[in-house]
Formats: sequence, structure tokens, C-alpha cells
Amino acid sequence: MKQITFNILENPGKFELILLPCSCYQKKDGTSPVMSNSFMEEIVKRCPSLPKQIGKGVETYGNCPSILSHIPNTPGPTKFATFPVTPSNLRAENPDDYVYNRLVGKFKKKYCLLPGWSLLPRSDMVEFACIKLIEIIKYYSLNMVCLPLELFNFDPEDQKDKDRVLGIIGRIVTEGLFITSLPNESEQGTVQTSVATSQVYYEE
Repeated sequence: MKQITFNILENPGKFELILLPCSCYQKKDGTSPVMSNSFMEEIVKRCPSLPKQIGKGVETYGNCPSILSHIPNTPGPTKFATFPVTPSNLRAENPDDYVYNRLVGKFKKKYCLLPGWSLLPRSDMVEFACIKLIEIIKYYSLNMVCLPLELFNFDPEDQKDKDRVLGIIGRIVTEGLFITSLPNESEQGTVQTSVATSQVYYEE
């Protein structure tokens, strides 16, 4: 694994495969949710069918990474792939959490199911996705696989979860994977790291 500064929006064709960290959560229409003003939203603008493809991939393969379609308007055979890192939901009974308080207050329940998109990456799911990614890399003989750091649901003010996830990935995937991050915030413009209203870290 190597960490580099690179904006995949400018040149996605540099890589053979671009991983999309996601949850196993699906909306009622079968699509994967995309947060507004996020880096993922910018990617979807270039490939509008992605939410439907991610939802279908999660429905078919669960938390196992699955290869999606070819990226349009790229010179090489670049493709997207899911990289599930959170479950579809999590039962929460008494967290000090905005989403929990909003749902419990609305539906008058003693517990609620926090949606997967609001959760921080689970270590066991990151590890499983990495193991399956190695199989994909070997099967297709890939040398240039990209995992954009901006697509993870990290709190920008807290480094520990980022270090935890990168530590797992670096320990398992040693070749062929590039962790990319945008040069700096001033160059991102309106593209911001996707951070959900709920930051719940769950570990089995």
C-alpha cells in the first residue's frame, strides 16, 4: 500500500480499479445513498448510474467487494468496485447521538436502527474487504488500484479512526493499492470529505 496525493476526478484513467468505500445500507429504491456536498457526489455527477450499481452490488454480494461498470470517458479499462466498510444498520439503545435522538423522538421507540451511512468503518469489515480485494488483485493481475481517502466517513477533527483503518489496510494489502488524498482543502473547492451527522464506532 502506498499513500499519494492525487485527485481522481482529474484523471481516473490512471488506475485500473477505483474502490468506493460504502455501507451495506440501501434506500427503498435499491440505490446507495450519496451525501450532498461530498466527494462521492462529484464522482456520481460523472457516473450517474453509480448509486444503483453500488446498491445492486451490495444486494448481490453483501459486504464482499464487487466490480461495477467501466468508467465512461476514460482512455483505459478503468472500473469502479464497491468496498463495504459498514453494515446496513446498527441497533442502538442509548447513544449520545444526533441521529438516535432524532429518530427516537420522532417514532417514540426505546431503541433505533442507525443507518449504515452514519457509522464509522468497522475494523472487521475493513479487514474482510481487504482480504477479498487481494483475491481480485491477483485474479485480474492488477497493479494500479485506487482507494480515495475522501470517501471514508472520517471525522476530520479526529485522526485515530483514520489511523486505525489505514493500519488494517496497510497490514493486509501490501501491493497494487494506492491510497489517494486530495492535495489540500484550498484545492478542493466545494468538494468536502463526506462526514455523516452521526459518528458511531462499533466493534464486535
